[in-house]
Amino acid sequence: MSGDYFRDIEGEDLELELDPPETPARAVEILPADFPLPRLIKFVPDARKRERLEQAAAAALAVDITAETGIAAADFALGIVRGHLEAVRQDFEEPRKLAHDLHVRITRALAESTAAADAAIKTIGARIFAETRRRETLRRQAQAEADRVERERLERAAAAAEKNSPALAESLRRQAETATAAPVAAETPALSSSVPVGTWRGRPVGTAPEADPNPAIAELTAGQLESVYALLAHIVRERRDITAIELNYKTINARARAEKSVFSLPGFEAIEIGGARAKGGKRL
Repeated sequence: MSGDYFRDIEGEDLELELDPPETPARAVEILPADFPLPRLIKFVPDARKRERLEQAAAAALAVDITAETGIAAADFALGIVRGHLEAVRQDFEEPRKLAHDLHVRITRALAESTAAADAAIKTIGARIFAETRRRETLRRQAQAEADRVERERLERAAAAAEKNSPALAESLRRQAETATAAPVAAETPALSSSVPVGTWRGRPVGTAPEADPNPAIAELTAGQLESVYALLAHIVRERRDITAIELNYKTINARARAEKSVFSLPGFEAIEIGGARAKGGKRL
């Protein structure tokens, strides 16, 4: 939109020219014309199916598994539960799929619509932070130089007063030890919509400046891997900071499933967790 204004650091009005909107405005199609949105909006779960499922589950839980026919009775009850469970799942299948498709489409459209702005905000924010830090570094250097000049002035004054007024000279020398000059003004202007902030993050020693500071284990370079080994050695030696690492149970359980009773991993053991799986189907 043309005619937007903002003020520069001298207070002058600057005009921000943007491309005028198209007429008519372009429409971003999120859903195809035949998307069955009414079926999703009007979906109401069948309460009768849920009630029958809960009754079947309660009946199955009530079976005395230790009775002579307990295993067979429990198996029969599970068959009934699975039947009602499948009915409930089928009831939810279409709206679940429609909702997922709608979520994917909207999320993708949102990401595409904001990608350029998100990238600009990240890039410009980093530039503002870097330039603010650079100017602050220069200000501190100027302040340090001004402080040095002030201390030297006091030391010269002390030397000049030494002959006629030793007490004054001693006082000036004491002042010179901690003297500071008038504050050097900051060169960074006040910002109206942003606050430069830095986020501290930990990264493995040996990580390239431009690389991801927190890579996954599988993506570690040789140098980064040595840093991780150093962390593990520290944890073992000091018996602290163990929360800096996370156990990968997905890998551990995959090993246990593959190796079963011969599972071998220092500090871990394999256990068998029981269950009953429908024949020809998935484990419930």
